[in-house]
Amino acid sequence: MVIQQRAIVGNLKKFPSGIQQLFALGSNFHSCPQTNGLFRPFDCMDNINGDQDRSDRSNAKGEIKTRPLSQTYPQWKVMCDVQKLHSLHKRKRFKGRILYILPLGTVDEKETVDSLINEYNQENGPPNNCSNFLHVVMKFMSLFFYGMEVKLLPFQDINSLGFTMRVHGRTNRNQVLVTDILDYLNKVRPNDSFCTIGWSSLDLYPCSELNFVLGEASFDTGCAVISFGHYADIATKEGVGKNSETVVHDDLRNLSGTSCTSVASCLSSDQHDEYPRWDCTNLDDKVVWRVLKVLTHEVCHLVGMHHCTFFSCLMNESSNVSQAQNQPLFLCPVCLRKLHKFLQFAIVSRYKMLKDFLELHCTIFATRQLSVSCNNQTDTTDCIDHSKHINGLAAVPEDKTYDTYTFQKFRISSNWLDRVLIFIGNA
Repeated sequence: MVIQQRAIVGNLKKFPSGIQQLFALGSNFHSCPQTNGLFRPFDCMDNINGDQDRSDRSNAKGEIKTRPLSQTYPQWKVMCDVQKLHSLHKRKRFKGRILYILPLGTVDEKETVDSLINEYNQENGPPNNCSNFLHVVMKFMSLFFYGMEVKLLPFQDINSLGFTMRVHGRTNRNQVLVTDILDYLNKVRPNDSFCTIGWSSLDLYPCSELNFVLGEASFDTGCAVISFGHYADIATKEGVGKNSETVVHDDLRNLSGTSCTSVASCLSSDQHDEYPRWDCTNLDDKVVWRVLKVLTHEVCHLVGMHHCTFFSCLMNESSNVSQAQNQPLFLCPVCLRKLHKFLQFAIVSRYKMLKDFLELHCTIFATRQLSVSCNNQTDTTDCIDHSKHINGLAAVPEDKTYDTYTFQKFRISSNWLDRVLIFIGNA
C-alpha cells in the first residue's frame, strides 16, 4: 500500500497528518468508498443526463477499451525537472510567479474593457465581492493559483493584429486561428511571467477541418488562449441546457464529469452559435462556471499537468461543451499534489478562501438574477432590494428561488470544500 501510494503521490512524511491523509486518497483511485466519498473514480463518471458518459468503452471489434495511463506525481516531477535542466527558458519561467491575462476583442469593446482593467489595477486586484465577469474570474484565479499574482495586460484589438480569420460556414460567426494567437502571445510575453493567457471574446478554431476550440495551451512557450465568447453565446440561446437544468442533489454526481483539453480537443460538430458576443460587464453564473474551468484547466497544463484519468477532476479530458460543463471545479489529490509542489501554498487556507469566495458569489449571482427578474415584472411588491442583499448567504429570502443547474454547481462545490476541510481536520 505504501509503495503504491508513493508511486502515485510521492513521499508524504513531511506533511501534517490531515494533508497526508488527503493526498493519500490519490492511491485509492480504483474505489470510491476508500476516498471517503470526496473523489469519484474516473471510470464511474456520469454525464449530465445521469447516463454513463463513457458508454463507448468498446471498439469496432467489441473489445473493451483500456483506460489510458495517467500522469502520476513522480512522473510530473521528473518531467518538469528534465525540462528545466535542458531549457533555460523553462527554468526561468518556472521561477516566475506572475500570471498575465491579455484581453483580446474588437474595437467596440475596448472602452469597456479598458475601464475594467484600470479599476482592477487601481484596486491592486478585484474586490472581494466582484460585480462583473472580468473581476470575478481574476479573483478566482488568484485564489485557485494561490501564491501566483494575477495581472491584466492592456486590451488589444484582435482585428488589428493580422491573425488568420474565417467566417464559419454554418454559424456565420467570425473565428480566429488559435495558433496565430499563441505565436503572438509568445512574442509579447513579459519576461517576469510564469504564463501569459490570451482571453478572446471571439470564437477560436484550431484548423480548417474543425469547428471550434474552447482553449489551447503550449507548455513549451508558457502561453495559452481561451474564448469565453463561445460559452457566452451558448448560454444566451433559448432553451439551452434543458436537460442540464434538472436539479440534482447528489454531491458525488455533480462533482463528476470531464474537462477541456489544451490541445485542440474541446471540440464539437453539433454546436451552433448565432447570438451576439458576451458583455464582459455582465455577471452570469453559466458563463462564469464554464470559463473558470477552461481557464484553470489551461493554466494547469502550463504547470505541466497532463489529463487526469485517476478521478473525476478538473484535469479530465472532454470532447464537447456538455462534457466540459459537467467537469468538477477542483483538482483530485494527485493533481493537487502537483500544483502544491509548484506553488507551495497552505492547502487549508486556500480551500477556506475558495469556499468563502463561492459562498459570497452564489449570493451575488442569485440576487442579481432575482433583481433582473423583478425589473421585468409589473408588480414588484415581493421583489428583493438588491442593494440590501449582497454580503452573505442570508441575502436570498427563503421564498425566492434561484435554482438553476449551474447555480447548484457552485453551491455543491462550496459544500464539497466544507467536506474536504472537515476531512482534513478530523484526519
